[in-house]
Amino acid sequence: MFESVCSLPLSGDVFAQAVHPTEPLVAVGLFNGRVKCFRLPPTTGGGSSVSEDDAETSILSDGRATIDTIWETKRHKRSCRALTYSPDGDFMFSAGSDGIVKHFSSSSGRVASKVLVPKFANQEDAPSILHAIDPQHILLGTDAGALHIFDLRQDGLAGKAARTSFPHTDYISSIVPLPPKAATEKGGGGDGASVFPKQWVTTGGTTLAVTDIRSGTLVRSDDQEDDLLVLTMWDRGSWDDQQERVIVDTGRGGGDSIDAVALIPEEAGYGKKLFAAVGDGSLRLVDLIKREVDITATLRHDDQEGAIAIDFDCYGRMITAGGSIVKIWEDLTELQIADSDDEDEDEEDGSESDDDDDDDDGDDDDEEEGDDSSDNGKAAKNKKKRAREESSDDSDDSDDDSADERERERQEKQRKRREAIAARLGPMGAHGVLKFDGLD
Repeated sequence: MFESVCSLPLSGDVFAQAVHPTEPLVAVGLFNGRVKCFRLPPTTGGGSSVSEDDAETSILSDGRATIDTIWETKRHKRSCRALTYSPDGDFMFSAGSDGIVKHFSSSSGRVASKVLVPKFANQEDAPSILHAIDPQHILLGTDAGALHIFDLRQDGLAGKAARTSFPHTDYISSIVPLPPKAATEKGGGGDGASVFPKQWVTTGGTTLAVTDIRSGTLVRSDDQEDDLLVLTMWDRGSWDDQQERVIVDTGRGGGDSIDAVALIPEEAGYGKKLFAAVGDGSLRLVDLIKREVDITATLRHDDQEGAIAIDFDCYGRMITAGGSIVKIWEDLTELQIADSDDEDEDEEDGSESDDDDDDDDGDDDDEEEGDDSSDNGKAAKNKKKRAREESSDDSDDSDDDSADERERERQEKQRKRREAIAARLGPMGAHGVLKFDGLD
């Protein structure tokens, strides 16, 4: 199960979080309009290039690894409300309550273009969410329920919105692209080109809608009532009404709200499960097959503040943000099982040693009984003993050497695994805090 391996303190409350698609980079937008980008230490899992010799070491090393600040800037005059990376990770987009959307380099933070959030009924409209659906188009959802599509090929964000639709009558809270039917499309010469989503699902207020980049809003669901405490599941293509609901928090007074959800990557091997961030600071694991919450796997982002964002980085680590902290979680199940196996091996070795001692004692007892009983019994026992000694004379040296070598290898492997677990958790256990470079 996932364990918290690092807590990153921030200078203020976080309002938005974005994780780079291919690098261990995390960006956060704060209530004071500042945007910060951090580089996390590499890990040995999830496609890391760490050599096999170093495969036992921890993602956050032995507690001496640092989280570096790549850059930070005062991006907006007021709070930063939305933040996202482009699909290739080369650019970022931010939207603030000052009514400005900015397009900038993810490596330096340098602004490339910006645009004002379009007005609604001649009134200022605040941004609520951003999503880059492909390298050329960015989606902007607003508090008024408007969904604007900007074409970056037309002077970046400097031009007007290419298309505007109103799939909802209240603020847009999420945008999820629908996977395209084909992963690649044949280009000239037989080369495959990436296919990006052309449709996406949005939630706003108490409704769900499907929008097409060419045709606008295709369908809008029935009113689902004001129920933020329930995880609702839908069948693709049947958008009129939900398929099933799962009550995530059954606390008194109806429980706390669900502020964020994230599907666990398939590579983690958990099956179809997701984490839901609840307003009380807990992270609930939901099994989408069994349609139930696994109460034995509940995590906690904070005792007072709930997480407003959950993401998974390129190494499969879970990143949660809420209050004034960002937490990094890693699946330590494999190492914990390995350590448990080592302990079992130790117990087995100990029991085998005891059994050998018992056998030796038994031989002594048998010899004493043989002496008391008859000379024939003693002669037979001595004959068997001599036969065993003669058969083992030729292989004693080699067997002893190989047994000693195997024992040394086993002990060395056990030591490395224990050191790896201790290094992952750090000197303060599963809740240790690293040192940080570049913070105010």
